[in-house]
Parts: sequence; structure tokens; C-alpha cells
Amino acid sequence: MAGFAARSREGAAGALSPCVYWWRRGALVQLSSHARDGGLRIVVDGEFTEALNRLVELPAAVS
Repeated sequence: MAGFAARSREGAAGALSPCVYWWRRGALVQLSSHARDGGLRIVVDGEFTEALNRLVELPAAVS
């Protein structure tokens, strides 16, 4: 999604931000930064990594 937002941002009015955020405890935490090569860098560590790991461990949805 970050790549899509970055591409659609160029030259578009009201475009999306390429930044990636995590809503945590009532505040936005930015997970992205600009890489040295001009690309977008996503940093996933700490509590966000733990949250992602819990999602992977969830049992499959019951239909």
C-alpha cells in the first residue's frame, strides 16, 4: 500500500501520503521514513512486531 500511495501522490490533487502509520493507544506512530535512495523505508520493531506476530498466531476464521 505504501508503494501505491507514493506513486499516486505524484501530480495528483488531494493525493495520499506515502507515510505509514500505526494507531496505538490513541496516537499515530509513524513507521515510515524516506530512504537514502529516495524510496520509502518501513521500520517494524518493538510493540508493532509483537502485534503482527499475534495476528499470525490467530486461528483461521470460522465460516
